[in-house]
Amino acid sequence: ILAQADLAQAQGRHRGLSLTHDLTHPVARNSFLCLCCLHFPYCSCHLNLNMALPNEAEMEEVFKLFDQEGTGIKVKEIGTVMRSLGIAASETQLQDFIKEAAASNTTHVTFQEFVAYCQKCQASEAGKSVNVSEEMQGMKLGIMRFFDKLSPKQIRESPPEDVKIADLKHLLSACGEKMSEEELEEMAKNIRNNCRTTDGRVNFEDFVKLLQV
Repeated sequence: ILAQADLAQAQGRHRGLSLTHDLTHPVARNSFLCLCCLHFPYCSCHLNLNMALPNEAEMEEVFKLFDQEGTGIKVKEIGTVMRSLGIAASETQLQDFIKEAAASNTTHVTFQEFVAYCQKCQASEAGKSVNVSEEMQGMKLGIMRFFDKLSPKQIRESPPEDVKIADLKHLLSACGEKMSEEELEEMAKNIRNNCRTTDGRVNFEDFVKLLQV
């Protein structure tokens, strides 16, 4: 889980980007996802499900934000940088990476070493069965918290069953594998034809089922 201190540290290195508005920048997109997933680290947008790793150019761009001195990132930052790229790593995996790096008597990790860790992480995740319905709850909670502006107490005590279709389109057009305008309109059409909708909102459970068809 991204700890508050790690999140603040990462935000401080994102060069003043508006994390909730400048979602066209790859670093801002991934940082926004981290904010959505702050309390729910294994939601679908964080897991990079069935997706390839980001290309090396994007990985290096994010890596350099944490490697201010050009000596590599600190060993303890491996998980933070991975999650900033939308790559899920279990605590067990992270501990293994940290031990491997420590065995080399180093406190920093180079970019190529970091890429190797990411590839190991992706390889171990491939083939694992994932409960999409459970994982998608993180996305719903993120939308309620950062789009609907609901307090943790409101989310806990009376969570709405639906989310705004516009918010879904906004996220899917700006984060991860971005959808085109045509794809978004087709998705919105499918939502209205196959899901319970009211006043521009869709029942989230229906939306998840639609994704699994």
